[in-house]
Amino acid sequence: MSLTVCLGACSLDKARASAYLWMFLNWALGLTSQGCRVVWLTTFPDGKADEEVTSGLVALQGVLARYGLLGAVAVCPRSGTGSNVASLDALDLDAAAEADVFLNLAYHQSGVVGRFRRTAFIDIDPGLTQLWMSRGELHVPAHDVYFSYGETVGSTARIPGCQRKWIYTPPPVHLPEWPVVDAPPTAPYTTLSNWWGEWISIEGASVDNSKRASILNYIDLPTRSQVTLELALPLTDAEADVADRRLLQDRGWRVRSAAEVCRTPETVRTYIQSSRGEYSCMKPGYAMLETAWTSERTINYLASGKPAVIQNTGRSRLLPDDEGLLRFRDVDEAARRLASIEADYARHSRAARQLAEEHFAADRVVARVLSRVVA
Repeated sequence: MSLTVCLGACSLDKARASAYLWMFLNWALGLTSQGCRVVWLTTFPDGKADEEVTSGLVALQGVLARYGLLGAVAVCPRSGTGSNVASLDALDLDAAAEADVFLNLAYHQSGVVGRFRRTAFIDIDPGLTQLWMSRGELHVPAHDVYFSYGETVGSTARIPGCQRKWIYTPPPVHLPEWPVVDAPPTAPYTTLSNWWGEWISIEGASVDNSKRASILNYIDLPTRSQVTLELALPLTDAEADVADRRLLQDRGWRVRSAAEVCRTPETVRTYIQSSRGEYSCMKPGYAMLETAWTSERTINYLASGKPAVIQNTGRSRLLPDDEGLLRFRDVDEAARRLASIEADYARHSRAARQLAEEHFAADRVVARVLSRVVA
């Protein structure tokens, strides 16, 4: 496709949060594989100090240069108004707005949407996005098309439609960057995760929507399984974090530093590909709203031939529950899923990669999305 696509990516302060950065990288690399020219648009809060913006931009450009995206970065204030930082060696909003299509994966870019001729909003927090919108906590300006990573968004009464027509799209993974890599049988099942989070209201109930709340519900899993389970978490030396680390380790979990694992996109990839598979809980909101969501992190595991055991987020029309990707609703089922993989690991590894190829391959995902936007 001979299109110029501007990718709205919340990334100026994420260059060192490389697990998160892969979400945007997989889109960008999928677009370039389809012959598109990519402009990577990142914004900063109006009034942010010039030196902070410059530091973040330099780090981001260093990462993107390694993936053939040198010179592709555009940067501007979130409002879309005012001048750019004079010292920035980057494209500005005027240059970015010449793109044929704007794919907006960033919530804080509402001020720039009206500058583009064709626009698509891509919802990366299914269910939660719609709750925030319905309560006036998030303003999403008018786009031409609305996509969501949640299969059930727009089709279930539990999730408000917000007077938008939502189209399901899976997260993409750029398969050439995520080849199958074998790991020894002694390697741990891992995941990279946030820890603390916010409280939200769902159907009148106050919910601790943190990964901490979900993971602690399954804290006894290591005692019920023969595999090694490891969490890469952003725990600090704060008293509460130290206590949580000790609690997890006392129950048989291995705990790694997320900062160490996520130094670069390459260290993230190495961590995932050195794993036996993924074991992961979901934030309570995703499970309670039954979005049938699968995270972009899990897709990277699948592409690498790593079977994934993840918490069930609702009935899926597309994904299996017992081969390659195995989902669970309680600790006993999680233990059974892990045992099932170990009983025939080679089959589940092949199935994981096949799922990535059939459902999440970036070239296919990108082509379907663009066909809707430019139709």
